[in-house]
Amino acid sequence: AHCVMTDASNKFAFLPHVGESNAIFQFQFDESTGALTPNTSVPVLAAGEGEGPRHYVFHPDIDVLYASNEQGCSITAYNFDSSAGTLSAFQTVSTLPDDFDEENSCAQIHITPNGKFVYVSNRGHDSIAGFATDDTTGALTAIGRQPTEPTPRAFN
Repeated sequence: AHCVMTDASNKFAFLPHVGESNAIFQFQFDESTGALTPNTSVPVLAAGEGEGPRHYVFHPDIDVLYASNEQGCSITAYNFDSSAGTLSAFQTVSTLPDDFDEENSCAQIHITPNGKFVYVSNRGHDSIAGFATDDTTGALTAIGRQPTEPTPRAFN
């Protein structure tokens, strides 16, 4: 696992896991003790075949979570049910240009404070991919890629 964060209410936490499990583990979070308890309604959400969720960010204004997929070289957008603490995928988009066929993996993901843009690093294509978010649905639209140094991982 590369990332664990709570939602804005501090009631739920998610742990993406690359590799054999290829899933996002969904937890209830006890803010007084810090305990993570598997979410009773859906403790594990399987990711798409070969995606490998690595990091995620919450949209600041709508109930949407975006996960970078290390192995799938993509971002998956999930609707977040803030009462149940569960996710459901509604969109997966590639972080790469259509004509890129070399080895690549994705790492860190960030969202702007106003929630209008999401960025993810491409290790192999050596770029930061950018996406605009829809104000209502949170759906992603690619806006381009910025070249970087070799193998970008973390960025701020």
